Amino acid sequence: MFLLFDNLSDYNIEPQQINMVSTSFLFSFTLVLCCTFLQCTPTMHAQSITNFDSCSVTLSNTPLVYTRCLNLARGGFSIYYNMSSTQLDMTFTAQSIDGTGWIGLGFPETPNRMVISNVVIAFPLSSDPTTTDQSDYALQFYSTSGVQPANNQQLSLLQSSINSTDSLISVRFIRALAVPGLKALSTQSMDLIWARGRGPVASLTEIPIHTERFSVSGLNLSAVGTSERPHINTKRAHYNAFVAHAVMMSLAWILCSPAAVIFARYLKKYDPLWFQIHRALQIFVFLLVFPAWIVALVYGTRTEPAHLIIGCIVVSLMILQIMNAMIRPDKQSEYRWLWQNIHAWSGRLCIALAWINLFFGLAIFNAATVWYIVVGVNIGFSVVIHLFLEIYFRFNAIDFRPEPTQKFNQEETTESNRSQTDLQLF
Repeated sequence: MFLLFDNLSDYNIEPQQINMVSTSFLFSFTLVLCCTFLQCTPTMHAQSITNFDSCSVTLSNTPLVYTRCLNLARGGFSIYYNMSSTQLDMTFTAQSIDGTGWIGLGFPETPNRMVISNVVIAFPLSSDPTTTDQSDYALQFYSTSGVQPANNQQLSLLQSSINSTDSLISVRFIRALAVPGLKALSTQSMDLIWARGRGPVASLTEIPIHTERFSVSGLNLSAVGTSERPHINTKRAHYNAFVAHAVMMSLAWILCSPAAVIFARYLKKYDPLWFQIHRALQIFVFLLVFPAWIVALVYGTRTEPAHLIIGCIVVSLMILQIMNAMIRPDKQSEYRWLWQNIHAWSGRLCIALAWINLFFGLAIFNAATVWYIVVGVNIGFSVVIHLFLEIYFRFNAIDFRPEPTQKFNQEETTESNRSQTDLQLF
């Protein structure tokens, strides 16, 4: 990074004086690289229930026993099924969100794509949450109007029920593997999609948009319960785009922006080096955050309002920081103190909100506990470094804005010599 600037020896910097900053930077960078590597391995194994006696499920107080069953591992969905060379008898179960939401499972025409597909959806009645309604649906568009009841799958049986104790909905259907006009199903390589959405559901024709959606392609249903362990890739729609979004946002707000703050807050003695590093880091933050934000706007489902709203606020503050830096008053201006406080505190608010939003993002991604720990440790380390330097400076009465070193005084480096278009972002 320092190769972007002049020779460090020209600045007469003693290594021990920036040792703490360098350690912080390298430690955070290493942890973020670990996160990036691990997040790019999305495949997972389904949890197969090999004890056939346990493949039983209750529907309308009637126990049903199946030869095979499978936990789909995401969204709390499980499937129980019998199959022959011509038909599939399946029951799927999942908890209703808040006891009023809907659940659905179906078969896409294109692997991992919701549109176009044929699904079965069930939900508790708004008038009587202990009773369910269900239908076969054709998903034609990404909207409520594009999810309408149909009989495309020509189901020979369709029924559902809900357990009032735990809000577990069970849905059973029987369909032929080959239905005229639809993609034929293969038990050797099955494509599935499943989803849940919030309620209440007003009617069969008004299904709210999903809050969780998952898919699997090429699932070998015939291998369930055998020595072969089914390998499924349960990815959220546009999974790779969201991984890129998460990695870019993590690099920006866990590593780069806090490091830029350290240089701006504690290394002003080395003027203008601190400014050059601070500016370069914050420009890099912008180059990471803005495209990651566009990815979220393009591929997001708008079903996570807290994450979306906070994200838009963070990006807005970031852009305002750029504008704020471009119009900063001269050092001699009577408004300079006001600008400094606005610039500093809006930047701190921006980073704090970004840190909060990282945890909302983990929740949306159904991240394992280890990811909360990794992100929390990174953020905590950054906070500790800042607190240590702040206490050290104040306890030792070190000036936060000292006069530049003698070398820089000789070069007569002043704020007014910098271009007013320089992007001092914090």
